[in-house]
Amino acid sequence: MERVPEWLTIPHVGRQNFEALTTQVQTVIATVRLPVDSPRRSLLFARVTAGGTSWAQPGLREVTCDERLLGREGRSWGSFAISMEQLGATMTSDRGKQTIRRLPDFPVATLARPGDPVAAPTLSFPPNTSSTWPDFGVQNGDGALFARFQELQEYVGWEPRDQEELRRVHSRLQPDFAGIVEDFYSEIARHQATLVVLGDSPLRPEILKRTLLTWLDELFTGEHDEAYVLRRWRVGLRHVEIGLEQTYTSAALSRLRQRLAESIERHCEPGAVSALLRSLHRVLDLDHMLIEEAYRYEWNRRQAELEKQHRAAEAERSREALQAVLRVAPCLIVIIDSAGTIRDFSPHAETLTGYQAAEVLGRDWFDLFIPEPELARQVREELARALVTPLSTGYTNKIIVRDGSERLLVWNSCPLVNEAGETVLLGVGQDITPLREAQKRALQTERLAAIGEMIAGLAHESRNALQRSQACLEMLAIEIHDRPSALDMVARIQSAQDALHALYEEVRDYAAPIRLRPAPHNLRRIVEDTWENLAVERQKHPATLRFASFEGIPRCQVDALALEQVFRNILENSLACGQAPVKIEVELHEVTLDRRPAYRVVFRDNGPGLTPESRARIFEPFFTTKTKGTGLGMAISRRLVEAHGGQIEVGQSPGPGTEILITLPVEGPRGEPA
Repeated sequence: MERVPEWLTIPHVGRQNFEALTTQVQTVIATVRLPVDSPRRSLLFARVTAGGTSWAQPGLREVTCDERLLGREGRSWGSFAISMEQLGATMTSDRGKQTIRRLPDFPVATLARPGDPVAAPTLSFPPNTSSTWPDFGVQNGDGALFARFQELQEYVGWEPRDQEELRRVHSRLQPDFAGIVEDFYSEIARHQATLVVLGDSPLRPEILKRTLLTWLDELFTGEHDEAYVLRRWRVGLRHVEIGLEQTYTSAALSRLRQRLAESIERHCEPGAVSALLRSLHRVLDLDHMLIEEAYRYEWNRRQAELEKQHRAAEAERSREALQAVLRVAPCLIVIIDSAGTIRDFSPHAETLTGYQAAEVLGRDWFDLFIPEPELARQVREELARALVTPLSTGYTNKIIVRDGSERLLVWNSCPLVNEAGETVLLGVGQDITPLREAQKRALQTERLAAIGEMIAGLAHESRNALQRSQACLEMLAIEIHDRPSALDMVARIQSAQDALHALYEEVRDYAAPIRLRPAPHNLRRIVEDTWENLAVERQKHPATLRFASFEGIPRCQVDALALEQVFRNILENSLACGQAPVKIEVELHEVTLDRRPAYRVVFRDNGPGLTPESRARIFEPFFTTKTKGTGLGMAISRRLVEAHGGQIEVGQSPGPGTEILITLPVEGPRGEPA
């Protein structure tokens, strides 16, 4: 047994992080070889230090020499094993794959002894690679790679006597190894495509030559165990890493095969050459297969990784493009999955519906926006169809937004595959509610215009008859001035004729086109003026009008005369239907209408309220519950309010009575200047 002095150190020459893929905790992950004097196997003890860090654990102290590693100068090379625990590494497990990671930086260093004329090899570790080989179990230790190698041995006809033959001639061929190595790397240096093997470091060729010498020794004398197979496998990985074409690996091995064959023919008996060459070809074929298969596997793995990165980059670009569209498109854009869950929600969708994206993401589209069961069923069927249709266009349905109002949307949609590989639906909805309302108003205007023309003609033709009737009634009244009962009958006929004339005029007014003259007006003042103008009616129905508190002046761009007619119709209905003493309350609120600033005027009385039928039909032409009247008052009011770009509706009064809500945009109807 020989002792190495305590002063044997590893000078620090750089730092390198590494990952070691191994099969078990105690597997050797680093080996240091150093020249020693003993030509035979022996046990050494050394204290190894590096960069101020010392490892002197019991396992680290064991250094063994192996006679199979004898160098050309008769020196033996000692090797000592550094276990994972001694390097402060840890093991993690991910889905059955074990990975050992180095915690601190570990020095890359060279071993040297004062006065030693031969530089020792570099302290080396397994390649710094994250490659895994699940097909061959290199990482999880199931021995699949070695089993694969044994299968190949059987395929090429490798037998134990082949290894015996090669070991037998090793000592005869070894003197030629140095020349074979020189020839091998000289040829590499002659070709531009293979210079990547030599690298940029001037020390690299010498290190490679020593590695090849070791390989040749192992080729003839080594045990073909799992460690041997793994070393060959890593050669293929390294070739991919440096970018060496696999063709040159085959060419280099062919040249090495030729030189070794020449050495066998030169040093061995002619009768033994054939068997030796057969064994040589088999072992080289096996090494070549391992290297080539590792190369192909690593190449495919890297190509798959590049493709994966490319797809991820494309997906990211697509996602960014989609997000840009979501941000700027003036329409409701939503992404939902097959179950109806909302996955994305555009800013315009937030504006249109009143919901923020954070409130709706992950929720069911149908529960939130289509609560009506039958409509939800129909739209779900359309969703299922759209998910398997490249492009769907023109589907229309209504949704209920946050304030409870309905919006009518026309949809275009197409299926997408998201990053998780799941098919989802991209829906682009255009709000056509204003368009439909405008179309309805235009149609109604056309119909009313036609009615107006008819009524105007009827009134014109009837006016002559009415005038003749009026003249006759006046003459008849003169003739029977002394007959009170007959005069009463004439008065009744006159009243009926006046009512018929008023009906003609009211219908004509309803059907006539509305021409507003908007100007800035105080809404409260218009209500007050209307109330004053109803003084005669208020004498028949004692009533009070009260304004709820409101700060500021509710000024709007309106036609004061038209709006006074609206307010008069509402107040007259309250006076006629209210319970004495009639109490009418008016509230003013600042609101928004179609995302425009607006004022809301609320009229609330203490009358009996409206029946469900009256609530539904109050704005229909000719609908009335009174014994007198044409039933056109509220219909005309609706036309006048909508002509201002506003809305009129029946409210939900918390108590008895009727509540009418009128909402008017501050800037007046669209197209009118403020």
